[in-house]
Amino acid sequence: MRRWFERLPRRGNAEQEAPPARSSSLSPLGRAIVRRVAAHTTCRRHHAGVALIAGFKLLKCVLLLVVGLGLLKLMHAEIATLFSQLLEILHLDADSRALHTLVLKVDALQPQNVLTVGLVSLTYAGLLLTEGLGLWFERAWAAYLTVISTSLLIPFELYEIVQRITVLRIGVLLLNLVIVLYLISQLKYHTLRSRHSLT
Repeated sequence: MRRWFERLPRRGNAEQEAPPARSSSLSPLGRAIVRRVAAHTTCRRHHAGVALIAGFKLLKCVLLLVVGLGLLKLMHAEIATLFSQLLEILHLDADSRALHTLVLKVDALQPQNVLTVGLVSLTYAGLLLTEGLGLWFERAWAAYLTVISTSLLIPFELYEIVQRITVLRIGVLLLNLVIVLYLISQLKYHTLRSRHSLT
């Protein structure tokens, strides 16, 4: 009986002989997947700001499409007559000096000028559509494109403010500055994250 008990493995020895439980080390592929998931989760924290800019760009695109298509449709129409009818519908004071000056400018428009403005509006709408869709899907190239195109407008906006200071012009300038600085910070963040993911 004593020999039989000696053959049984002792509990203490079994615990000592058992290897300590350790989590298996991840393979390089596993570490890459974990980093990609972590990066994707971190990127989602900034999705709200980028999506807001994308929505703003798409809204401007729709407005410019309406203006551009409307100008192309009115290219061979009597714009001054239509504008005067619009003033009557809105019950605006036709004797106002500002409205009278505006009517004269509209009457002086040539079909070539209307065509040019319409095509420029449609072209800019296409650019805004590209930026908006790219930012919505958080593409880096769309952020670069938006930073460049928006930065090119800032000198003209500064010139307009120097000529005449208005709340609207200052607001547009500040909005574009915020968009540019925010996207630059996002591009810098994504660049740093990609560098860390390679190490």
